[in-house]
Amino acid sequence: MSRAATRLGVAATALVVIGLGLSVYLTVEHFSAAPRYACPTTTVVDCVKVTSSSYSTFLGVPVAVAGVVYFVVASPLYLPVAWRSGNAWIQRARWAWAGIGMVSVFWLIYGELDVGAICLYCTGVHLVTFGLLVLTTLGSAVLIGGTADEVDAEDSEPVAVVATPAGG
Repeated sequence: MSRAATRLGVAATALVVIGLGLSVYLTVEHFSAAPRYACPTTTVVDCVKVTSSSYSTFLGVPVAVAGVVYFVVASPLYLPVAWRSGNAWIQRARWAWAGIGMVSVFWLIYGELDVGAICLYCTGVHLVTFGLLVLTTLGSAVLIGGTADEVDAEDSEPVAVVATPAGG
């Protein structure tokens, strides 16, 4: 079992949980009769302005709900066991999912700029999504050179090797 893969998995799982929590909060507020976001509404930071804009839905689905789905699907891809498996399909799926997340983030940031306001909770989701992309990149850099067992061997203490003379 690779300690590096386990560390990546723990960090990524923590980010997924944070992103899921933020997305659930945004979803609940989206569907509440009178949203009560805990952020100001008189400055550039205006969650109500952002979450009630035309950018707050995509094909009739609130983007907050899409965020919940994104993090639920991401969960098994980013668990420590998935990192340790070294499965190429899981690695490709993780890359694809991180890419989809970042394309969505770029679109939503464009929407915030167009609306002229920033939602702090949305920004939190954007940072978590970027963090997952960074961990996916680091994970590929760490794990691409070999199997999880080989990476684990690099994490272990050096072992002294004593050679014996041939024929002796």
